Amino acid sequence: MNPYKFYISSENEGKVKEILKFLHEEIRPPFSANVLTLNSLDESQKNKYNPVENGISFLENARIKARALYSILREPVLADDSGLEVDALNGEPGVFSSRYEKTDELRIGRLLRELTDFQQQMRSARFISCLCFIDKFGNEIFFNGKVEGIIIDQPRGNHGFGYDPVFYYPPLNKTFGELTPDEKQNVSHRSHALKLFVHFLAKYIEFSA
Repeated sequence: MNPYKFYISSENEGKVKEILKFLHEEIRPPFSANVLTLNSLDESQKNKYNPVENGISFLENARIKARALYSILREPVLADDSGLEVDALNGEPGVFSSRYEKTDELRIGRLLRELTDFQQQMRSARFISCLCFIDKFGNEIFFNGKVEGIIIDQPRGNHGFGYDPVFYYPPLNKTFGELTPDEKQNVSHRSHALKLFVHFLAKYIEFSA
């Protein structure tokens, strides 16, 4: 059976790295996949790829990113939109997580300033991931994952990316920034969504063969 080819529609290197690692380890024989990234596109295709993430939900933005690449390639595409919701901030930064500030350091700094007057017991938060898969026929399928945690007042750890160093995960008594890649892969919001996707993909490939 030939590998099932699809593309990841994301410009976030940290996110792409996590997705590739998960898929490489979780897609097992008799099924196989050839997973490509935006680096596989030629210059003409890259110039056409310009998703405008103006959705009001993770689902809408995942769909926008997937459609942006599918419209160029007309081949199967997987896109992720994910972010951090903090209860004390009424769900912010939410869909604006990556646009909260220009860099991870600035984003974390702003988040902690916004939470200055809130004690730890009021800093409940969650990471959310929504995947949008578009098959070669243009059908859309969505997969969701989330993980609950607490925002601490100082970054801890050098792993991961984004808000990971201030997202404390009580079951492991560590921030996501302190988790090894393997530890994070076992518990993260994106992994929860990707597990659902891999389960679906195995059935989809089998049905399509």
